[in-house]
Amino acid sequence: MEVAQAYLALANEKRDPRYYGSAQAAIQPFWNSREPSQVLTLKADILQFSHQFDAAVAALEKYLGTFPQDANARQQLMTIYLVQGRFQLALEQCSLLGRGRGQAIPICRAIATSFMGQAERSLALLDTFSRFAGEGEEKGWVMGNMGEIAERIGDQRAESYYQQAITADPNNIFLLTLYADYLAANNKTEEAYKLLQDHTYDDAALIRVAILAKELDKPDAKKWQEEINTSFAAVRDRGTPVHQREEALYFLELDPKPARAFELALENWNLQKEPLDALILARAARAAGKQGQLKELAKWQQQNSFQDVRLDALLKGDAQ
Repeated sequence: MEVAQAYLALANEKRDPRYYGSAQAAIQPFWNSREPSQVLTLKADILQFSHQFDAAVAALEKYLGTFPQDANARQQLMTIYLVQGRFQLALEQCSLLGRGRGQAIPICRAIATSFMGQAERSLALLDTFSRFAGEGEEKGWVMGNMGEIAERIGDQRAESYYQQAITADPNNIFLLTLYADYLAANNKTEEAYKLLQDHTYDDAALIRVAILAKELDKPDAKKWQEEINTSFAAVRDRGTPVHQREEALYFLELDPKPARAFELALENWNLQKEPLDALILARAARAAGKQGQLKELAKWQQQNSFQDVRLDALLKGDAQ
């Protein structure tokens, strides 16, 4: 168990699939065990990385059926529900976190309801609760969510929130790519490039560096594109699929093939529905001339009261 946890800690920091593979190998003898144990939470982490979200949910639900007071597992399940766009289920998990969790329950609720038409209220609540958040990863998680909510509603405090998140958790590649996307979208392309250029061990960062290098006409732009090609090939050689989100970006920005980008973005959307997934699908649909999909996306946005000024602009044709 300790070996698997150590590998997962490395995997979550470096986002290197090899560490996830090592973690899985460490718990392989217990992978299909019918007995609920903490192995299920590790299994869920591995499944989540490989985008097997339904299987990850099943593992966590089985575990929580026996250990309902495990707040970390409960929060993990809530996070997966948010990724899947199952916002009401995510909100329900917040209420089950249990007593003695301080501000964890209202913070959890504020994050969940930010996707359900209450972004401004959620941000105000988080701004109050953030002073009670712990340090390190916990602080980064709260501030990162605040940055993302602020960006979705066009609040200029987004940059400050992202900066505070990265100060608290400087090696979190998810936070780094979020902030880099914000910088690039606000005409700070060079800053975004510098932020990520030392973190290209992760494909999400690597493809952004390749895109930014191309936009900036960097001398090493071709090298970065070759590196992402090599990384994608290595993933396929291991018998695992390239994450559709990154591959859709590749065919939108580095090797423009609108039809292929749309196909990948739609496959990705069927698996996960984070804000970035909606943006990439909208961009790909517009590039491929898929007006029907744009209407479907607008319908989904309305049904969920999902607020995002960037998505609004893409659906109206005011952005690229």
